[in-house]
Amino acid sequence: MDQTRRRRGSTLEEAIVEAAWDELREAGYAKATMNNIARRAGTSKHVLYRRWKNQPELFLAALKRFAATADVPDTGDVRDDLVALLGRIRQVFDLLPGDLISGLITDSRNDAVLFDEVRTYVMGEGVHDVTRVILRRAADRGQIEPGLPAARILRLPIDLLRNEYLMSRGPLPAETVTEIIDDIVMPLLRPAARR
Repeated sequence: MDQTRRRRGSTLEEAIVEAAWDELREAGYAKATMNNIARRAGTSKHVLYRRWKNQPELFLAALKRFAATADVPDTGDVRDDLVALLGRIRQVFDLLPGDLISGLITDSRNDAVLFDEVRTYVMGEGVHDVTRVILRRAADRGQIEPGLPAARILRLPIDLLRNEYLMSRGPLPAETVTEIIDDIVMPLLRPAARR
C-alpha cells in the first residue's frame, strides 16, 4: 500500500505559494483560481483559505517570495549604482504576469490591512531603503550633495519604472532604466557645480 505522507507547516505553505506563483505566471492574475492553485499544490481549497483569507493575500505572498527586492549595488559611482538597481527591478517586473500589480491594487482596495501591505510592497519601501544606502555612499564620495534628497526624489526612480511597467504591454526595454536615471534622476541629484 502506497502511503503518501501529508505535507504540513512550512513545507505545505511553500508548495502552495509556489503553486500560486506558477498559476499566476501561466494563467495571469485575472484567470488564476484558488481551485487551480490547490490542485497544483496537491491540497484542498479549504487549506488555502485557512492560511490566506483571500486570493489577493495569497498572490501577495507569492509575489514577495518570488520577486524579492534587489541587493545594494556598489560600483563606486552613484549613476551606475542606480542603473544597476533599477535594472534588477526591471528584470523582476519582466518576470511578473502583466496584470499582477494592477490586479492586487484593485482587489485590495476594500481591505485596509491588505491594501497597506500591497501599497508598501508595490511602492517599493525596501527599494527605497536600498536607494538611501546608495545615495549616502554617493554623498560620502562627494558625487552628490550631502544629506538625503526629499522623499519624493528618493521614490522617483522606482515610481517612474513602476509607472512604465503598469502602462506597458510587455517587457520594458533596458534603455527605459538609463533614460529614467540619466534624463530625470541624475539632474536632480548632481551637486550644483556639476550641472
